[in-house]
Amino acid sequence: MASEILEGLGVVMNDELKGLIKDYENNQNFINEQNKKIKSIQASMAGYDKKKTDLNAKQTTQKEKLAQMKKDKEDYIARLEKINDEQDAISKTLQELKIIDDAEEKAKAQKEEAARQAKLEAQKQKERQAREKEYAKAKAAAKKAGKPEPAPPSEPEPEVSEPADERVSKINQKVKQYGSSYQSSRVKKYSGAKTAAPLNGAYLKRKFGNYNDPVYNIKLFNENIVLGSNSGDTQVKAVLPGKVVFAKETAVLDKVVILEHSGGIHTIYAHLNQIPPTVRVGSNVKKGYIIGRIGSDLTFEVTQQNYHINPLDLISLR
Repeated sequence: MASEILEGLGVVMNDELKGLIKDYENNQNFINEQNKKIKSIQASMAGYDKKKTDLNAKQTTQKEKLAQMKKDKEDYIARLEKINDEQDAISKTLQELKIIDDAEEKAKAQKEEAARQAKLEAQKQKERQAREKEYAKAKAAAKKAGKPEPAPPSEPEPEVSEPADERVSKINQKVKQYGSSYQSSRVKKYSGAKTAAPLNGAYLKRKFGNYNDPVYNIKLFNENIVLGSNSGDTQVKAVLPGKVVFAKETAVLDKVVILEHSGGIHTIYAHLNQIPPTVRVGSNVKKGYIIGRIGSDLTFEVTQQNYHINPLDLISLR
C-alpha cells in the first residue's frame, strides 16, 4: 500500500516537475525573445544616435561653411570698397595739386551718361507699351473666338543683373555715373624710353585699365598698378629724376610721395610706410633715389599733361 502511494506521489511530482520545466523553458524563451528585442532596440538607438551625431556634425560643418562664405563675401566687398576709395583719394589729391583737372569733363560725361540712361529707359518704356498693346489685341481676339486667354507678356531679362548687396550697388552706381568710355578716354599712350621699376624684383599684382569684376559684374577702371617685390627689398626708388610736390601721410593711402618730372609727367607712389626726412616738398631727387619703403605692396601711378598713362609703358619689369 505504501509503495502504491509513493508511486502515485512520484507520478504527480513528475508531472509537476515536467510542468515546471516546461514553464521554465517557456519563460526562458520569452526572456530570450525579449532580450533579442532589447538588443534590436539598443542597436536601433545606437544607429539613431550615430545618425543624430552625423547630422549635428553636418549642421556644424554647414554653419562653419556659411560663416566662412559670409566672411569671404565681406572681405571681397571690403576689397572692392578699398580699391574704389583709393582711386578717389588719389584722384582728389591730383586734382588739388592741379596735376589732373578734369572736373569740367567729368561733369560733361556725367550729363551725357544721364542722357544715355534716360534714352535707354524711354526705349524700354516704348517696348513695354508695344508689348502691352499686342497683348490687349491677342486677348480681345481670344475672347471673340471663345479661346483661352493668352498669358500676359513678361519683362525681358536684364542684360546684366544689378548687384544685390547695397554696398556693392553704391560702388556700381558711382562707377557708372560717368559711363564706361569716359575713363578710357582719359588715358594717353606713352612712347618715350622705358626706365627701371620703383622696386627691385618688382612683379605685377594688379594691372592698369579695365577690369570686369567676376562676382558682381562691375566694370572698374584701374588708373594705377600694384607692384610686389620678389627680392624682399622694401626700398622704393624714383623712376625718373624730379621734384617732390607731395610727401605726407594720408587717411586712405598711408604715406604718399608724388614727383614732378620733365615733359609734364608725374609719378605717384602710395602705401609707403616710411618716407625719409630728405624727401620733402620742393626737394629734388635723382633717378634711383630712395624715396620711401613699403610693407608689402606699392601702388604706382603715372600721369602726363592731364592724362593717365599705363605705368608699364614707362617702367620695365624684369
